[in-house]
Amino acid sequence: MHAYLLCFIFYRYQKVNKLSDEAEKQAKEQMAQERLEGNRNLKNAVKILGLFTDETIPDETTFGTIKQRAFSILTKEQLALVARYLAKATLDETAYEWPQYVRLSQRFKLNLRPIFLALSFESQTKNDPLLLAVVFLRQVFAKGKSLRESDPETFPQAFIPPKLERYIFDTHSIQVNGKRKKSKILNVDKYEFLVYKLLKAGSDAGKIFVRDSRNFKSFEEDLISEEQWQAKDRLIKSLNLPYLDQSIEEILDRLETELEATIKRVNARIKNGENPEIKMTGRGENLRWHLVYHDEAEPVEHPLYSKLPQIGMVDLLLFVHHKTTSTERRK
Repeated sequence: MHAYLLCFIFYRYQKVNKLSDEAEKQAKEQMAQERLEGNRNLKNAVKILGLFTDETIPDETTFGTIKQRAFSILTKEQLALVARYLAKATLDETAYEWPQYVRLSQRFKLNLRPIFLALSFESQTKNDPLLLAVVFLRQVFAKGKSLRESDPETFPQAFIPPKLERYIFDTHSIQVNGKRKKSKILNVDKYEFLVYKLLKAGSDAGKIFVRDSRNFKSFEEDLISEEQWQAKDRLIKSLNLPYLDQSIEEILDRLETELEATIKRVNARIKNGENPEIKMTGRGENLRWHLVYHDEAEPVEHPLYSKLPQIGMVDLLLFVHHKTTSTERRK
């Protein structure tokens, strides 16, 4: 049963891990499609630009009429796409990626949300704003409510990286005092996935911890508690490791003595010629030593070959031809 549960959890983890890859893939495909569509409609866009220099169109013609003629050449959507294509040669891949998470929202809610609710997250940063968002999501889900039922103003937003704000908020046009104004509205599906995405990134970077896990637990979890550390003297003695019960000065003095004795022993072997890897030259103050370098010439396969003279390839072929006439037979 335990093995089955582990396999099931691993399978769920794999599915969740593929969500980001799938979103990025779909975003790239959409970008490629828009580039292709924009390039395909460039000729018609040239026709629309030609309307402004068409001498057959009277100057008193209203702009509404010009728009109608333009939309007869390209639809409003196609014209907007070409405008984006002309405005920037490089498309924003991230802008295409985040709408894909909305499309995949049912999948990550089904596969990822239960794992999120089952894990306990901690952070190395005190009062981490990301954990405030974690607590908020837990409270909403514990009540059995949908995020869409919650007031967007109550969502913790301090953790949202400034560079991602434009992708997490949707822009809508609203009527205010008879005028149309743009308003930013938090997309709750993108918000939820951003929390999951940042938790994973933090876990991989060692900034977010999962208690009792194998790979994502904090360093402090491997240490003994503060209460146990109060009896450190008794604990150290119980380990029966003498060097832990010594001061650093005693340890360094002992190591220095061992090092000095080793240096003297090595020098004596070199001086007495007992080390075949060291060669001594000179005498007195001019006494020097250096390492012996061995000849690493490539060995000959058989001593017989070393006695044979070296000849060129042409001479070898002529010799073979003279003895066997093989070249004539190949003809």
